[in-house]
Amino acid sequence: IGAGRYTDGQILVLTDMLGMDKDVSYKHNKKYANLYEIIKKAINTYTDEVKKGLFPNENNIFHR
Repeated sequence: IGAGRYTDGQILVLTDMLGMDKDVSYKHNKKYANLYEIIKKAINTYTDEVKKGLFPNENNIFHR
């Protein structure tokens, strides 16, 4: 982790390189995406739909 460019390998933590935590940034890491906002929006949308009774709906239910 953060071993430098002249090593045989480099280990990056997936959650760090995908930007899943907005407050975490390490010098040895590069963020290739900012998934924090996407994840936050998805969770908020899910929560709102559950509270409003929109999810699950008939399309999300299995009947026997």
